[in-house]
Amino acid sequence: MKKIFFKITFYSILIIFTFFNESKTFKYSEIDIENYLLPRPALIKKGDKNIIISEKVDFKIIMKPNKNFQNLDKNKFLLGRLLFEKIKDLYLNLFRGNFNKIKDLKLKTQSVFQDEINSESNKLIYKTNINKNLRMFSNLISEFSKVNSPNNTFSGENANQIRNADALINNFTINIEIDIEDFSIKKFSDFYKNNFQKIESYDLKIYLKDKNNLHVSLKSYYLNGLLRAFETLSQLLNLDSQTKSYKIYNLPIEINDKPAFAYRGVMIDTARHYIDISKIKEILDGMLYSKLNILHWHLTDDEYFSLKFEKSNLMLKENYEKFAYSKEEIKDLVDYAFIRGITIIPEIDHPAHTRSWKNLIYTPLKEDVVITKGETGILNPSKDKLNDLILELLGKTIIYFKIYKSNDKGYLHLGGDEIESQMWEIDEIKDYMKKKKLDNISDLENFFFKTINSKLDEIYNTDNNDTKFIYWVDENLKRFYDIYYKENSILMYWGLNANFTNFISNFNKNQTSIELGLNKTKDIIIASGDYLYLDCGQGNKYGDGTWCGDYKTWKKIYSIPLFKNYENFQILGAQVSLFGELADNYNIVGKIFPRAFSISEKLWNIDYNNKIDSDKNKEMFIKIINHNERLNLRGVNSISITSQLCENDPEVCIDKIN
Repeated sequence: MKKIFFKITFYSILIIFTFFNESKTFKYSEIDIENYLLPRPALIKKGDKNIIISEKVDFKIIMKPNKNFQNLDKNKFLLGRLLFEKIKDLYLNLFRGNFNKIKDLKLKTQSVFQDEINSESNKLIYKTNINKNLRMFSNLISEFSKVNSPNNTFSGENANQIRNADALINNFTINIEIDIEDFSIKKFSDFYKNNFQKIESYDLKIYLKDKNNLHVSLKSYYLNGLLRAFETLSQLLNLDSQTKSYKIYNLPIEINDKPAFAYRGVMIDTARHYIDISKIKEILDGMLYSKLNILHWHLTDDEYFSLKFEKSNLMLKENYEKFAYSKEEIKDLVDYAFIRGITIIPEIDHPAHTRSWKNLIYTPLKEDVVITKGETGILNPSKDKLNDLILELLGKTIIYFKIYKSNDKGYLHLGGDEIESQMWEIDEIKDYMKKKKLDNISDLENFFFKTINSKLDEIYNTDNNDTKFIYWVDENLKRFYDIYYKENSILMYWGLNANFTNFISNFNKNQTSIELGLNKTKDIIIASGDYLYLDCGQGNKYGDGTWCGDYKTWKKIYSIPLFKNYENFQILGAQVSLFGELADNYNIVGKIFPRAFSISEKLWNIDYNNKIDSDKNKEMFIKIINHNERLNLRGVNSISITSQLCENDPEVCIDKIN
């Protein structure tokens, strides 16, 4: 029967097909896929044959038939195929070593395409092409239904003969067969959180079909899983940048993979230094290649407000727009992240860290709503129009970042940490407290959060799929605010990891918890400063030390104690955080990578990585060296973790890793 396939051909230098001698005694031999795969898959079965291929290689991508295709809405099928084609193009460039083309590739995502076909001005332009494409894909569905699925196994006499073959060949084909249940990419939401292992899972099989053909089978439920599968495959096709040859180890290979945690993140801060769009995209690329799925974007702080708005009743003062991002730029980044299986979660920190709000122009507001003290600022809750300003601002953020959709609501970070209560000790606020019958500043803080949260609920949480709001918390909180106990609130713990269990205990003993009769599972994200803050150990902006101690090395991050659940808390995952006082365009990527590899490795396979010992650290050392080289070839400027000697000959240095 005829198969539908996409064929890519490229030429290298010469052809060699040979097998390595595996007589080395070095435990961490370069001829071992486990030294190349980052993060480590959940389940790996591997053989003992290794090949080098160099000269002419054909890549064939074959789409297996799927009965679900025939039940899809035509537009959804078209959009899904568009996403698939862009993902395929991205990774075929990686497979082929065309690293320069990765940056140039224009990836038009589902949301962008949908905007185009919905646009009144473009309807006539796109109508003909859409109808043509729909007919084409209808034909494809018909063709898919005719294709017989091959029965591929790793057993049998023929497979053993292939496995043990030793021959030279002149041509080689890598056949990649893909089986997908659903042509969609899922962003981080409640649905994602509750189904993340299915969403990101995949099965991968690689074996020699004959001496001229390598067969690759990829199976996933969603395109998220296909992204993870392609990344694993790209790491298995070791492309030597000097000889332009492929080294493929441990054939045959079978991998069944899924992550252990739903939330695997990186935080960047553009309120302290403006970061170019190209650099943020470079970070997103590094995250894709490391199977990280959340970019937490700290947009506002005392220094700058890095959002600018279209002409409306809310504007950013003109002099400050050069440090901010427009709606179009944010949409571009959200779409760029989306096609890489990454969700951007924006943070609008308040009521503290808001000195930069003085640079906002809100037409209904006739007075200043920010109390300042030197470099710091805090919102004045006694001002009549303050809540309107906050809701207008958060509403625009939700729209810009595509957080609110009726069936797939997302997450918004509202900050809420480090309130300097003494800044509210003024007569105007004291009078306001009397009017609202609030006994103390702690009551005022609680009232402020409850008021904003209830307003947001009225607007955005009108059905069962609530928009979720994230709040910073630590072990030194003076009070556990009522909003922390709401079902649509997520906590992000930035305190010391050693105090985490005490924090949970105190949280559950709190009077609010007792009054609410809280017995439901509470979601929390780990961002412990003593393990996961990437800005630690490099001094502060005044030349003094940092509160969180020494520089957090890859080994320190890798050693963080993690568990999936504790008491009534469900740990969604963790993130490394880079606050931006000393991070700018010139160094931000190197401050994130390769150290972010450690949290990716930890969170993907917690059962394997939770008991850290000398051997695990040695293994991680080798993997980071290999992954570092890979990312730099792909255009992500990850920095070294060791000397050039250790990079080129790890066996010389490995005994020093403990």
